[in-house]
Amino acid sequence: MKYGPNFPDRFDGYEHGRDFCREFFPWYNDDHRHSGLAYFTPADVHYGRVPEILARRQAVMDDAFARHPHRFAGGPPEVPAPPKAVWINPPENRAEVELGLH
Repeated sequence: MKYGPNFPDRFDGYEHGRDFCREFFPWYNDDHRHSGLAYFTPADVHYGRVPEILARRQAVMDDAFARHPHRFAGGPPEVPAPPKAVWINPPENRAEVELGLH
């Protein structure tokens, strides 16, 4: 976030910070497609829209492959899904948590 091109070095005060965040967070959560989330938005993941969007993306790729298979040297493409879990500080039992054992 702080490395974004529009993020100020400092906020001039409370109003400046508030005004910045009112624009930044809706963009970040609803519009910005994150590479670490397979180019889904945080809102897509949070609100459970991934399966529907993933299916639409896959349908587009399946259609492209059907029409132009010679363009896909590796065979039919598979659209990547976001990871099951994303961690800043992973727990020691990360594998168990990600498998839903805890």
